[in-house]
Amino acid sequence: MSFEIFTEEDRKNERELLASYDLDVKFFKLLDFKISQIVPERNCFRIETDKGFYCLKKMNFLYEDIYLMLGMTEHLRNNGFANTFDIVLHENNEILIPYEGNQYYLSRWMDGRESDYLNLLDIKNAIEALAKFHIGTEGFQTKYDQGQRRLYGRWKQGFLQKLNEIEVAKELVITEGKRYNNGSMIIQYLTNSIRDAKYTLNLIEKSSYIRLNARDEGKKGFIHHDYGFHNILHTFDNQTYIGGLEKCAFDIRMHDLSYFIFRLMRRKGWDIEAAINIIDYYNEIYKLEKEDYEALAVYFAFPHDFKLFYKQYYTEGRETVDPEELERINVESEYNQARRGFLIEFEKYSALL
Repeated sequence: MSFEIFTEEDRKNERELLASYDLDVKFFKLLDFKISQIVPERNCFRIETDKGFYCLKKMNFLYEDIYLMLGMTEHLRNNGFANTFDIVLHENNEILIPYEGNQYYLSRWMDGRESDYLNLLDIKNAIEALAKFHIGTEGFQTKYDQGQRRLYGRWKQGFLQKLNEIEVAKELVITEGKRYNNGSMIIQYLTNSIRDAKYTLNLIEKSSYIRLNARDEGKKGFIHHDYGFHNILHTFDNQTYIGGLEKCAFDIRMHDLSYFIFRLMRRKGWDIEAAINIIDYYNEIYKLEKEDYEALAVYFAFPHDFKLFYKQYYTEGRETVDPEELERINVESEYNQARRGFLIEFEKYSALL
C-alpha cells in the first residue's frame, strides 16, 4: 500500500457512499437547476449548473444534525471565521431535499486543492486555520440535542473500551494462532499495545485532563472531530477552507490538534521537531497551557494503530501481506522504534512546560 491506511479506508467508504445515491432526472428537476455536468468528487458530487457550482451530499445522520451544522456554520461566520462551505437554503429556508426515502443537501462549491502533507506551507496554513476555527466556535448555543456528539470527559472510557478490544484480539490470535502466518509478531504487537493502553490510562489519571475539560466546556465551543487533509481546502487566492463539519462534536480542542498531528506522523514518520513546529503554529494563534500539552501527550501515547489491526484481523478475519502494514505490527521495525522515541521525547517536552 503506497498511501496512508486511514485514507484508503476513507476512500473505500466514500465510493460505497456515492454508489448509494439515487440520482436520476426526476431528482435533478427538484433542484430547479439547468445542469450541464455531474462529477463524483471524494464524498460528494460536484454539480455544474446555470446558477453556479454546487456540492451535493446525501445526509447520513439525524434530521436535527443538518440544522445543528447550519447553526455551527452561522456561529463561526458571526464570530469572524467565514472559511467554511455555505449550505444552500431553499424555499421556506429548508435545507434538505427529500427523494426516494433519502435526504440530500447542497453547499456552494469551492475551487481549490486538497491539503498536501508534504507541503510545509499547507501544514502551517491548516494549523493556523484550525486555531482560528476553535476561537470562532466559542460561545456556541443551540436548541438541538447534542446527544452522542458530547464527548467531554470520555477519553478514559474510550481508551478502556479499546483496551478490551485489544485484549480480546490477543486471545483470539493465541487461540487460533495457526491461521496467521505472522502469529508471534502479532501477539507481541498486541502485548505491547496492551502495555501502551494501560500506560495511557495511568498517564491520563496523572494529567490535568479533568480540569482541561472543565475549562474548554466552559468556553462553549466545539471541535471539528475529523480534521484531516481531506477536509482542508486551499483555494487559488491563498485562503484555507475547512469542510466536513458533519462530524463536529463537543470536546476539548486538543482532540483536533492531536488527531491531526497523529495522522501526519503516521505518514511522514515520527518527527518530534515537526510535531513541535505544528504546535507552535497553533500556539501563535491560540495560546496553549500546560494542560493542553499534557492532553497531547496522553493522546499520542495510546496505540491508535490498533484500529487498523482490529478491523482487518479481528472483524474481517484477514491477514495483511502489505510491507507497510507489517512494519506497523512489527515492534522491532523502524516505524515503531521511531514512534517509541517520539513518545519519550514528547513527554519530556510537555513536562518542561
